[in-house]
Amino acid sequence: MAERTAVGGRRGPGLRVRLTLLATALTAGVSGVLLWLGWLLVGNVVGTTPDLPFGSTIVVDGVQVTAAQWANLLRDHARERVLQAGSVAFLLVVLAAAISPLAVCRRIDR
Repeated sequence: MAERTAVGGRRGPGLRVRLTLLATALTAGVSGVLLWLGWLLVGNVVGTTPDLPFGSTIVVDGVQVTAAQWANLLRDHARERVLQAGSVAFLLVVLAAAISPLAVCRRIDR
């Protein structure tokens, strides 16, 4: 087994760490932008649903709300659901991006 030595007095993180940081940062950035775009898209789609006549009221679970309140609640709920599901997907994708370079470099090192 050959000993590994620093070449030319190189300082700083090795290739494995740099690849891991790069892949994780790129994946987190792109995933964050996609999550934000999904949040905007869902809010805009729900916001463009047909409006009820002005002054209309709706009974939801025994509570009377105006049509404007209902539209806002519907939009907010849809955005919340996108954030819940998207956050789980975001974490899993970033975790996979952090682990992948480590596994690839480990195979290359052998």
